[in-house]
Amino acid sequence: MILLKSEESRRKLDFENVRDIILLSFAVLGLSFIFPAYISTVPRILLINGFPNTLIALLISSELLFLFFLNPIFEYILDITRSAIGRRTPYIISFGVLTSFVLSLLENINHEHPNSAFILTLLVISANFCLYLYSLALFGLIRDKSNESNQTGWVMLRFQAKLWSFVGTVLSFIYCSRSSENSLLPAAGLVLLISSLLAAFFIVEDKKYKVK
Repeated sequence: MILLKSEESRRKLDFENVRDIILLSFAVLGLSFIFPAYISTVPRILLINGFPNTLIALLISSELLFLFFLNPIFEYILDITRSAIGRRTPYIISFGVLTSFVLSLLENINHEHPNSAFILTLLVISANFCLYLYSLALFGLIRDKSNESNQTGWVMLRFQAKLWSFVGTVLSFIYCSRSSENSLLPAAGLVLLISSLLAAFFIVEDKKYKVK
């Protein structure tokens, strides 16, 4: 009887690990699905509104500036975060939803509005900031889960993340080539939203990262 129970609990643990690995792989795919749609749509929107090429390049690459200047600060903040649902999950939920919302706004901006240039600048910087923090939280969760378990699947997940990034990027390019320009960002944002919420709601973080 005891052997049956231990084997059943081991089977349950294996199922949870496989489920978490699949969800995190899908989350990586959802994140990488954003970038081709973003790169092919946002510069066109900025050009329509009369932005110079130098400013467009600076706005598009602002995420790299966040990574270069703010990464140590936000990595520290995420590492010391403790909440009832963990330390990465609150950021995955918040910035997954915010990224999807901001991308939808970018696609639907009124170009004839007198303040459209200022609004667009604010939205692009906000989108890059949200994507930066979402990526930081997601890959931090993958690192946490890999460190918790020595099982081969978790060790391999770090390498699989590159594979799923490539798959997501290819799928996004295929989608971009076959869809109208006006539907790219909302669709990419929806994929990111679904993948982020699935990861946040179904992956349980270690108890040591939680508070009552």
